[in-house]
Amino acid sequence: MRDAFLESRCGDDAGLLRELQSLFAHHHERGVATPGHAGAGLVTGAFNISELVDDKLGESPGPGLGSAFASTGRYTIIRLLGEGGMGAVYLAEQERPRRTVALKVMRAGFGSMNRLRQRFELETEVLGRLQHPGIARIYDAGTATVKTAEGSVSVPYFAMEYVDGMSLLEYAEHHALGTRERMRIVAMIAEAVAAAHRQGIIHRDIKPQNVVVDHAGDPKVLDFGVARATDSDLAVTTIQTDIGQLIGTLGYMSPEQVSGDPSKIDARTDVYALGALTHELLTGKPLVDSRQRTVSEVVRIIQDVEPPSLSSINRTFRGDLDTIVAKAIDKDPSRRYDDATSFAADVRRYLQVEPIVARPATHLYRIGKFARRNRVLVGGVVATFLALALGLVGMSIGFINARTERDAAIAAQNTADARFDEVRKLAKTLVFDIHDMIAVLPGSTEARKKIVTTALEYLDRLGAEQSDDEALQMELSEGYLKVGQAQGYGSRAHLGDRAGAMQNFRKAEVIRKRMLARDPESEEWLGGLGSVQNQIALLELDSGHAQEALAMFEEVLANRERILAKAPEDPKKRRSVAISHQWIGNTYLKMAVPLSKESDDPAVAARRTELLMKGLDAYRTMQAIYVAIAAPDDPMPTRDLTVASEKIGDLYSELGELESALVEYRKSLEIRTRVYAENPDNHELRSDLVAATGKLGDRMVKLGEFDEAEPYLQQSHTLASAAVREDPSDVLAKTNLVVSEYRIGELAAARSKDASRPIASRKALLDEAMSRFGAAAAILRELADIGKLDETGRGWLASFEEGIKDLAARRAALEAETSS
Repeated sequence: MRDAFLESRCGDDAGLLRELQSLFAHHHERGVATPGHAGAGLVTGAFNISELVDDKLGESPGPGLGSAFASTGRYTIIRLLGEGGMGAVYLAEQERPRRTVALKVMRAGFGSMNRLRQRFELETEVLGRLQHPGIARIYDAGTATVKTAEGSVSVPYFAMEYVDGMSLLEYAEHHALGTRERMRIVAMIAEAVAAAHRQGIIHRDIKPQNVVVDHAGDPKVLDFGVARATDSDLAVTTIQTDIGQLIGTLGYMSPEQVSGDPSKIDARTDVYALGALTHELLTGKPLVDSRQRTVSEVVRIIQDVEPPSLSSINRTFRGDLDTIVAKAIDKDPSRRYDDATSFAADVRRYLQVEPIVARPATHLYRIGKFARRNRVLVGGVVATFLALALGLVGMSIGFINARTERDAAIAAQNTADARFDEVRKLAKTLVFDIHDMIAVLPGSTEARKKIVTTALEYLDRLGAEQSDDEALQMELSEGYLKVGQAQGYGSRAHLGDRAGAMQNFRKAEVIRKRMLARDPESEEWLGGLGSVQNQIALLELDSGHAQEALAMFEEVLANRERILAKAPEDPKKRRSVAISHQWIGNTYLKMAVPLSKESDDPAVAARRTELLMKGLDAYRTMQAIYVAIAAPDDPMPTRDLTVASEKIGDLYSELGELESALVEYRKSLEIRTRVYAENPDNHELRSDLVAATGKLGDRMVKLGEFDEAEPYLQQSHTLASAAVREDPSDVLAKTNLVVSEYRIGELAAARSKDASRPIASRKALLDEAMSRFGAAAAILRELADIGKLDETGRGWLASFEEGIKDLAARRAALEAETSS
């Protein structure tokens, strides 16, 4: 019966079913009574979050229980009211004084489990201390002997005030309460919790089901079974939850509570739950809907996903109500109300139409929170909001009225100048601050483009009016550069719109060339021109125009060396020169690869070797510069050194020196693994790690080290897959996934050549290889369909399709061998 019940509750989640069955098996092995029928005593509860429910007791208290309490001469059990993880609650009649009570009894199976018994006894201790009209009172506590299938068991119980009423949500709906009536009840609930806080008690499980409203409309807070005492006199009985264990009801837990670290829990944890309760009471929707979601998914939502505001669900909640609830459920505890007292006071101010203490979070705070929590959609909202702000300000641009009075004209000019500066400042903030805050975050590609495009609309207008303003022109050209990078910059997450990227890069180039012509010795304009020309040359290289790209990269290098000559020890200027050598090396490598290693033409072989050696020289020059300028307190040179090692490894691979390539790849991987572990939300560092693990595994495959290669290739694939899930619009992430799929396919194909393997195993490996090649080809076709496949990608697609044909032929040969 138990297995059938678990299967019905777990549905398709086989992992959860196995885990629960394992828990039951372990529970039984330890000699603890497993859940059974009513005759076996009280139903045994569950561990941690999940509640495992077996046969219900129904209206009957079950054999043994009624007689146990009857024998005390104090209570007569009437019926079962409800069940929880640690016990059951019965409606009972107390003899002296005669009154109806709620009798909470710990489950018999838990009677011997010290930690759970402690928690139950703590609830008794806690409730005994709490005296408040809004908290159900405790009358009596003790133990009773209950007969079970395993024998007689002594179980703790306590008798408390019976509240004849409805649960909070049921009461509000049944009486069709309006907003103010609902908030009146919230204020009373918060004041009851505040009373507990003043006595050093944190509830930790505030939710609508733990609030009963009586017929007079007064709420009572129930179930302090997971409460935590904060003062010293309860130190002995307080249950200090182990780190990693979650206590409470998941959908109402705060971010710090789901972390499982008890040291982070304080009165603000209850404030969050009060906010979640209020949100649900007003909107009819839970703050976090935990239905049909795994525990890990709900925890991620609680910690990372910003909840909907009240006003986004119902516009009538705009203003103070929206602000109060938003402050209560802020993910950052330092920004919530300090305790339930403060929360209750602001609710009372709202009810009395007085100014509330809470203030809405500033836009800068929201943007910063977005950057920390990596929520891309908020970036779009921020951009839209600021666009509206810019639009309002921008309406004043050019505001100079042709008035006759001189003073009025001067005032109008001053107003126009002020508005001009405001628009410029806001646009600059979008391009240089907000964009850069999210540039390295996974999933931010679309938001980056929207932010910069919004700013460009205003910068374009400003630039047309002030074409002589050098600073403004630099800001405008930088805007074009950054939106181009979001559209199609190969080394950073991008949207694959290379034509759009080239158009914006060219606009930036025109501005910078024009300004440089006015001041040919300007290092700022000369350096800025080099930055945008690098982007143009890279697009040319990806389009198969290697010679044009090489010429532009060499022009940029010459200009950067001119700048460096004026300050030869400047590390930033030396780094820019190193980057130019890197791109020149990349170009030589790309020119060499199409030339066949097995060519019978000596001229082709000589040309290939010549190009590779030029590339190796460029990479070694780059590496020497990076070594010279490396600084322990600067992370950028550290990443630069990994790039140098990787590029030199690429050259060694093309030269056939695979062992030397492995040495360089290992150097790169060691550093990248450490740096990414320290910055797991940086998508550029993750992309670096995808490349490092993939290349190392690929070279191991070529050396025949298949078992050693597999974990690296799998890690590369896992990271690449995660990047695509987080940002499906990122063409770089999809390109990385293409490469990782192909490399795993190559590994399977290489293993299939082992004649010592059974034929069935070799066929299975060929099937896997074809599947991987097919998956890689499918991604490339998807990019082709939306016009985002470059020349390199088209070459890959043709190669993969040819590879699938070869693998199919090999499999057919094995099939024929089997049949013969």
